[in-house]
Amino acid sequence: MICFIQSAMIAQQTGVANITSDTMTLPAAEIKATTAFLSGNTVVLRWAPARPDVWRYSAFYGYKIERAEFDTLSGKNPEWVTIADRLKPLTLEAWRELVKKSPDDIYLQAAGQAQHGERNASPLTMENMFRKSDELNNYYAAAMLSAEFSAQAGLASALRYEDRNVLRDKVYTYRITSLCPTQTLDISPGLTSVSTYEVREFPKVLIQRVYEGEKYVELYWDKALHNIHYSAFNVYRAPEGSENFVKLNIVPVSYTAYKNDQEYIYRDSLTENYKSTGTRWRGSLHLPLMVLYQILSQPWVVTELLPMHPIMSKQTIKVAGSCI
Repeated sequence: MICFIQSAMIAQQTGVANITSDTMTLPAAEIKATTAFLSGNTVVLRWAPARPDVWRYSAFYGYKIERAEFDTLSGKNPEWVTIADRLKPLTLEAWRELVKKSPDDIYLQAAGQAQHGERNASPLTMENMFRKSDELNNYYAAAMLSAEFSAQAGLASALRYEDRNVLRDKVYTYRITSLCPTQTLDISPGLTSVSTYEVREFPKVLIQRVYEGEKYVELYWDKALHNIHYSAFNVYRAPEGSENFVKLNIVPVSYTAYKNDQEYIYRDSLTENYKSTGTRWRGSLHLPLMVLYQILSQPWVVTELLPMHPIMSKQTIKVAGSCI
């Protein structure tokens, strides 16, 4: 029944109480380590609580991040070292200050609303339990999506960690553990590993075909080919001969063609045909282990280097038409 009505609405929004249900089959209470990749000299970790109650309990109690270095030559058992303890979301005051510094980051704002937004404080009853469950599910969905598309939202939500103390030519394994007491909710940790032997390079986005209609252009690219690496895209446009590309979409794009789920599509409106424009694409890293949001991704590089820009994979093409 909706994860025991989301663990009795997270024990009335983390009051905290013990929740048990021996007769109900629930989705696994676990932390899913969604990705780990090397960006410069930093390993970026992302994870996602598997369900809303896991998310709320973990945000309340915090996370512990551990790292082990595997010695492939000696074969010795690795030693786990804690690199972050009691990792929690920012306070409301700290979140507001961060939003002031990045007023255009809509995902940071949405994540703050999900974490600190006003909750239905009425007592849990049979009449309002589904309304409360819907509210929690909506906040959870907003938190997961925001952490996918904004590095700052992920860090502020304690759903992302950047390990800057790494060495090249190593294999690291990371363990993300919720510090929620097992008697409250037994949450399995997430595990992932990353090699620092080389920085992975991601391929260019390949536009396969272009359809030019009356005052619009449609761009198509193969879904099966690109969703191995990418799951959403930003689209940029510039007049011919200019490098001043302007982003066209507000939220990341992952549209599939009408009656054709084998291709991605983007339609761009034009003021007139028969003038050249270029279109540039930036792709975002794909999360093959993400369960709830398989089309979402972790696009952001290390925040200190590029705080609001995704890893770039681009293809510039020319089509007939002038920009609006």
